[in-house]
Amino acid sequence: MATCVVNGVPLAIRITTTAAMSGQTLYQSILDMNATRVGPFNDGAYRKILAEVKG
Repeated sequence: MATCVVNGVPLAIRITTTAAMSGQTLYQSILDMNATRVGPFNDGAYRKILAEVKG
């Protein structure tokens, strides 16, 4: 996992997950999240992002 944090706010994060069986890689999943702008907390935008990620 790699993270870029400024003043306690994560601006970018990369999470890599690999599934393997008997030493053979079955799949690898990479999730990249990047801030496009920084501003005051917006509950509506936060809920929209969560809904898209859970989708």
